[in-house]
Amino acid sequence: MTPWTDPPSTVVYAGISELEIEDAGAQFAIVIRTPSELAGFIECKVPCDSFQEASTAVPTLILKELTSYRDLHNEKFAGVAIPRELSKKCPSLCWKVWKGLDAVPLVIGRNPRERTHGDQGEIATFQGWEEKHMDEQADSMVRKCIRSFGIGHVPLLHLDLHGRVEVDSDFRVQFADTADYLQTVEPSTWSLAQHYVKDLKSRQIKAAFFSITPHGRPDVHTRHALIRLSHCLGVDFRWYVPRPRPGLLPIIRKMDNILQGVNDPVERLTADEELRILEWVYTTAKRYWLTKGGPLRPISEGGVDLIVIDDGIMAPLALISKQTDPARPVIFENRLHIHRGPVDDPLSPGYHAWDFLRARLKFVDLLVSQEPKGFAPRLMPEKKVGYIPVAVDQFDGSNKHLHDCDIDFYGREFNSICRLTGKSVIDPQNEQYILHLVQLIPNEGTTLLLDAYKIFHAQCKAELPGTPVPKLLICHYRSPNNEQSAPIYAEILSYIEQNLPDLAHSICFIQLRPPDQLWNALLSKAMVLVQLCDAEGIPEVLLSAVQKQKPILASRHCGYFSFLQESGDLLLVGGEDADSLSGHLLGLTEDRVLSDRATTVCNAAIWFFLASKLSKGEKLEPSGADIYTLAQQGMA
Repeated sequence: MTPWTDPPSTVVYAGISELEIEDAGAQFAIVIRTPSELAGFIECKVPCDSFQEASTAVPTLILKELTSYRDLHNEKFAGVAIPRELSKKCPSLCWKVWKGLDAVPLVIGRNPRERTHGDQGEIATFQGWEEKHMDEQADSMVRKCIRSFGIGHVPLLHLDLHGRVEVDSDFRVQFADTADYLQTVEPSTWSLAQHYVKDLKSRQIKAAFFSITPHGRPDVHTRHALIRLSHCLGVDFRWYVPRPRPGLLPIIRKMDNILQGVNDPVERLTADEELRILEWVYTTAKRYWLTKGGPLRPISEGGVDLIVIDDGIMAPLALISKQTDPARPVIFENRLHIHRGPVDDPLSPGYHAWDFLRARLKFVDLLVSQEPKGFAPRLMPEKKVGYIPVAVDQFDGSNKHLHDCDIDFYGREFNSICRLTGKSVIDPQNEQYILHLVQLIPNEGTTLLLDAYKIFHAQCKAELPGTPVPKLLICHYRSPNNEQSAPIYAEILSYIEQNLPDLAHSICFIQLRPPDQLWNALLSKAMVLVQLCDAEGIPEVLLSAVQKQKPILASRHCGYFSFLQESGDLLLVGGEDADSLSGHLLGLTEDRVLSDRATTVCNAAIWFFLASKLSKGEKLEPSGADIYTLAQQGMA
């Protein structure tokens, strides 16, 4: 293991040539580059008698060569470019690259036309490819690979002309396929998904999901996993987001905070702000989604068969969809958990935002709400409401298994960020740490945790003299410089300076950066995860900890989630007792297992069921039932 306190490794990329099979066997080339220069070249030969034999031997040799190079030079592969024909001949190659190297496998297909001056390095065009030697092909692939990555060694995210999110670089990134997902669930769950997949494919049903953001982080809901699995199974699910309007960002965040119940108690949504939201949504729909080829066109003109809206800001799309095609079903997915503030009280400052949302939901056929029932706001008649479980993906960067060498790489990356920002570094080989994720919103319980940590630190010093006291690592993704998060960020810093000045060296309060594996590594080595709120996105964070069998210290509100009720290693605390919280920070140890209900396959099966049922024109009134159970009953 490499200490996290060492300097970070150099990041490199690899490109692989086409596979040439001759009488003596198969041969191919690998070229390795940094973003600025050529770093290495490997020529490989595999004795084999057939394509079938090569399909097994070639991936094994590629992984062996890249692993040897990584270990010899102490460098990190961020991406590996693979010709599409090679990926077809060697189906296991992409998964081996992602699983074994933690490198993004980018599959690049060749466009038969030659590149023109207007292409500006288009990734799919090649000139004179057939005449190139293996080393030239591999070098061409790696250079295209480098151009596909952005800050944090993450593939660039693109939207098409209609605002469709091109998930996994428009599916060029291929790190999981049908066979991989099949292994994550029981046969009954897989059969359930396949039952509805067959119907959707036979009728060529299309569904469109509308969100406010395409970004996938531990504290932001994402559709990546659902769209990825749907593509693997041949189901036409699409995901759309609006083009950003920076000038409206304060209003959007204000409405989000009101709906989540974390706003200033006197803050309200004004009539002018409501009108600006409506104008933005209608303008966006007219410009991108109602034009030729857009998802909101009538079904008879190529529009989708089902609309799913998962953000209150986008709720006006329900009326737009009904105006263009009255028979098309619309679903609203609610992920809000409300514990404080009367949602139905007209005298409440937040009532106008809820009333705005309810008015838009009059045109929705079904409301799907995330468990638990007790905290779902009353937005529609109960007969039109159903519930779904929280789910995480087992293969994405946030949750997949990381090898020790990769965890160490991200640990060194994290510590380099700490040094640049003047924060205390983390050294898991010699110390433990308590992990906490904040979204820089009010009432997250961070000051309570700081008070508890102060007591906990004193207890450890008194009861375990000479033993290193675990550090407190507080992470956030949101920028601390915007109007909404800046006061919360400043409040936490000020609280540490005023109330825990002697412990500042033991507390690291820092903004995380891409990629998702950075959070994965921090969670993998944490002593315990502490989350004292359950705002949107936090349930997925807790579920990730369950998957990694990490101890969890959560508020009593979070205890209502079914996946936590099944956990043996969970402690629930109240909202105001720092002494009690500090006492819980000692010794937690039981193994836990991720159930089928919490997987991507189960989540997809639920949406396949809803799309199948509603696209047939059938009426669905769950009356507060579990949608997964209804899907099982529909298969019987």
